[in-house]
Amino acid sequence: MPPSSSKEFRRVGSGCHALFSKEEAQLYEWIMELHKDGFTVNHSSIKTKMVEIIRSSARLAQDEAKKLAIANFKFSHHWLGCFLKRYDLSLHCKTNIVQKLPDDLENKLLKF
Repeated sequence: MPPSSSKEFRRVGSGCHALFSKEEAQLYEWIMELHKDGFTVNHSSIKTKMVEIIRSSARLAQDEAKKLAIANFKFSHHWLGCFLKRYDLSLHCKTNIVQKLPDDLENKLLKF
């Protein structure tokens, strides 16, 4: 059966690619540290931290092409979405609120 749209079948390697993989790996580690410590992360904090990482990387970069790429890099919603997808991240907050079970749960289960 032929595909109904081009989104159903894609070529290998046609997904989101990281332009700054080393810097994104640092960002991922930062996010994991915050999650481990119980802090939540939002879009703006991720973008702010990536700007910080990119700027420090630009100061250390020897290659002029990389410096130019860093200077022209846009921290768009598209980049953020691809970053989250590449690292299988979600910004949904986990909750600690759980529904309490009734005191006579065992009796109800036995009667059922």
